[in-house]
Amino acid sequence: DVMWDIAKALDGSIYFISDECDLQLYCMECDGEMIPVKGAVVAHHFRHSVEGNCAGESFLHISKKHKIHQIANTIGESEIEKALGEYIADVRFEKEWAFEVVVTNPPSEEKMNDLKERLVIFNFSDMNWTWAKDKYCGEPLEDLVLKICTHIKEGTTDDWDFPVCGECREVKGVDSKCFRGGICSKCDFKEEKIEKQKRQIEEQKRQNKKWLRRSKIRLD
Repeated sequence: DVMWDIAKALDGSIYFISDECDLQLYCMECDGEMIPVKGAVVAHHFRHSVEGNCAGESFLHISKKHKIHQIANTIGESEIEKALGEYIADVRFEKEWAFEVVVTNPPSEEKMNDLKERLVIFNFSDMNWTWAKDKYCGEPLEDLVLKICTHIKEGTTDDWDFPVCGECREVKGVDSKCFRGGICSKCDFKEEKIEKQKRQIEEQKRQNKKWLRRSKIRLD
C-alpha cells in the first residue's frame, strides 16, 4: 500500500499527516477511507482502511503539488490545476506563473517554450531531492517555495538568488544560477557539449576543404 502523507475531508479540505484533525479523512485518488498511522518506527502516514489500489506516481504528484500550493498561498494567490493560456498549471501563482511538479514526466516541449519565462519546475526525479525531509541539497522545499514566491511578488526574478535555472527552469537551490548566463551546472555542461560538437563540425569542415584543395592540386 502507498504511504500517503496527505488526505482530504468530505468538504474537500486538505490535511497532511502532520496536521491535527479529528475528522474522517479520505484518499486523494480513490476516495477510500484513510487511517492515520503514527508509530515510533515507520514514518507517519495515512493508509487505506481497506486495501487500496492507488498508483505511487499519482500519490507523489498529488502530495507535492498540494504542499507547494499550501506554502505558496502564504505569500500570494495560489491555485491548483488552473489554466494559464492554453495550458493547465499544477499550481498557478498570481495568475501568471506555472509551478510544475515532475515525478517522471517532464512538461512538453511546447509548454516549456510557451511558458518558459513564467515556468518553475520542481523535478522530484532529481536525485538531489531528499524525499523524507523535502530538501534539495539540504535546502528545505518550504524555504525554496517561499523564496521563489517572494521574488515573483517583488518582481526580482532576474536576481542571482532566484533559485530557478534560466534554461531548464528547474528549482536547484544555490546551484540554480551558479554558471554564466544564470544557468545550472547541468545546463552549463550541456551547452559546453553543444559548443564542443559545433567546434568539431567546423574543424571537420576545414579538414574537408584542405583535402579538396590538395586533391585539386594533384589532379592539376
